[in-house]
Parts: sequence; C-alpha cells; structure tokens
Amino acid sequence: MKEELVSFMNVAWCFYGVNIPPSPFKKTDNVGKFMTFGEGEIPDEMQELILKAIEQGVTPLVKHNRKPNPKDYSWVTVWYSTDKEEDLKRLAAFLVDHGLVKQTVRGKYHNISFKYDSQTNRGE
Repeated sequence: MKEELVSFMNVAWCFYGVNIPPSPFKKTDNVGKFMTFGEGEIPDEMQELILKAIEQGVTPLVKHNRKPNPKDYSWVTVWYSTDKEEDLKRLAAFLVDHGLVKQTVRGKYHNISFKYDSQTNRGE
C-alpha cells in the first residue's frame, strides 16, 4: 500500500476522496455504500482504481481497512454513494467493469447490496 495516496488515515481505516474530513456529502443526502472484498495486503492497483473512481466522479469517498483482518487476512473496500439512481448506476457499473463484483460459474453477477449508513448505525 502506498500511504502517500491516502487522503486521511485513522487507526482502522484509510480514506480517499475530496474534503476528507469532513464528509463530502450534504446532511440531506441519503448516503450508503457497496462493499467489495479481497485477500492479503491491499494491492497498489486497488489504490489506483480507487483514485480513478474519485477522479472520474464515480464516488467522492472510498475507504478500506488499514491492515488485513487477522482472522482470515482479508480486506474490505467501502464505496460510498447517495441513493440517487444515476449515482448508484454509475458506481455499480464501475465496480462491474473493473471486476470487483464476483461472477457465478455461469457468468451471472452476484448480487451486492447497497446498505445505508443509517442501517449501519442501527446495527443492521
């Protein structure tokens, strides 16, 4: 991982995006996230893909865990968006186009759900 590409870090997370902190979203936005997963150390290529998504206006904010999970040596990348249809479609297409949504043996994409921050805050 190239730490110089990270906009902001805390103990657990590496954040990328504009205006970090504070949040790039308005208080009135319904904000949520898609999550993608990987194994091992976060690759430099993933950091470059995160920056590409931000530069292209696909998302203003992305974060990933700073160190792999010690139990299974995995990492998670959280891709934030509002629930506006065009924003969701743009982000979902980006994730699919860059191979971040897994496919079944028959080539169908797995369903990755969009989860609102309010659901996370309620422990859902």
